[in-house]
Amino acid sequence: MASCSTQLISVELTNPESNKTYTITVTEREFERLQTETDAEEPEGSESDLNGSIEESMRNPSEDSAFKWPHEAILLLLDEYEKRQNDFNSGRISKKKLWLDISAELKSHGHNITGPQCLSKFSGMKKTYKKNKDHNNKSGNFAKHWPYFTLMDDLMGDKPSITPVAVCSSTGKKRTLSESSCGSSSTDLDNEANRKKGRSTPASNLLAAFEDGMKKREENKERRFKEFMAFKAQRAEEANEYKKSS
Repeated sequence: MASCSTQLISVELTNPESNKTYTITVTEREFERLQTETDAEEPEGSESDLNGSIEESMRNPSEDSAFKWPHEAILLLLDEYEKRQNDFNSGRISKKKLWLDISAELKSHGHNITGPQCLSKFSGMKKTYKKNKDHNNKSGNFAKHWPYFTLMDDLMGDKPSITPVAVCSSTGKKRTLSESSCGSSSTDLDNEANRKKGRSTPASNLLAAFEDGMKKREENKERRFKEFMAFKAQRAEEANEYKKSS
């Protein structure tokens, strides 16, 4: 049985754009960095959560049908979702509570919007984003333009999922992250590595790519904040002009 001098983790990285999977072997520290610096793209809620929200909206049809989301409220919705994205993905906090928290933030800014309305709006924006992305990715199609595409792409695009395959410790034993073990683990790891050898990519290159992605997301977050503040300043100026003219 083969053994490892240091604890290593075999990780699968999936690129959602190309749907290609890469297998790399990283140290525990590198794996922690990957977990910290990337967010797996997970659905905001289970099917039952979504159905429950739809049923609630159906019981209150006037909530969605008669309500028109202002631009400022949409920007706030996306910003508040981004702040809680890790909580949505981790499952530590119920998604119902997270949407209620987002609703409370919107209400504090003067937008009387409920939690189910926030979920319904974000789910609709996800569908619109994916529809536009799929359309624009097909060759020969004229590009569709949607004012919130860039903002949604920052949230939903380029989010590879990290799936730990196995851990090889200094004792020579391998375990999954759920602490399960098997006697022929190192052989399984070798077979897995050989099977995906053609898709393997150096860990350093992938880590560098993730760090670049983090930098890009920070820049986009700052840009969205400036855009939001500029919008508020414009609204304030319009309100002052209205008061002067009246």
